Formats: sequence, structure tokens, C-alpha cells
Amino acid sequence: MKHRSTIPGGTCEFDLPDYTHWLNQPDEVRGRTSRTGLAVIRPLGDAVSELLWMTREQGKSRPEVAPGGVFHLLLDRDVPAQMIRISLPGGTDSIPRSAAVTTAAACVSSSGRTRTPARSRRPRTCDSR
Repeated sequence: MKHRSTIPGGTCEFDLPDYTHWLNQPDEVRGRTSRTGLAVIRPLGDAVSELLWMTREQGKSRPEVAPGGVFHLLLDRDVPAQMIRISLPGGTDSIPRSAAVTTAAACVSSSGRTRTPARSRRPRTCDSR
């Protein structure tokens, strides 16, 4: 279904008859089918959650300040598992953003405007207007 949705008309009922049949089932049947399917993959989700928790708890956190809304950090390539946890004070009019290309965290105003030039990979301060 994921690949069919990119094709114009690819999710029509004649292209996905099994899905259309399932959608036309009563709510109880669809709910039971969904719960059964999720029960199969739930142990995997629980294992991933546990591994992420252990990784977070194992690491050493340190407070950092992003003067002007920009903080740049290069991660050590020799460390196999690294995580960045970004938190802002309540009522802050910014959204934390992490760029995977430069592994930097920048802020974006609630209007969504940034002043990062398209050709530059270096994060800039956010537009506070």
C-alpha cells in the first residue's frame, strides 16, 4: 500500500481489493484484526524501547546553551551509539531541530522561518519575528 499511494489512483478499491474488503468490515472486526497484528510486533517494539532506555541511562548528559538559538556539535565517529536530547524551557516560542548532515541543533521560530541559506550547511540563528 505504501508504494501504491505514490501512483495517481493507486489506492482505488479495484487496485487494493483486500484492503477495501477490510475497510468495509464492521468496526469490531477491524479492531480485532488490528490488535492481533499489533500483538505480533509488540515484543519487537518493547525490545527497541528497552534498548533506547538503556542507551539513554548509560550516557552522561551535560547542559549546553545555544547562544542566539544555535548550537553546533560534532559527534565522535568512534563511539557507536550517540544520542542528543534537546529540551527547552516551558513557554519557549521555538522548536528544536537537529540536522543530520552537520549533526547540529538549531532553533526555528513558531512561524517556521529560518535564515539558513540553501547552499550553506552551517546553521544560522532563527528568525524571531
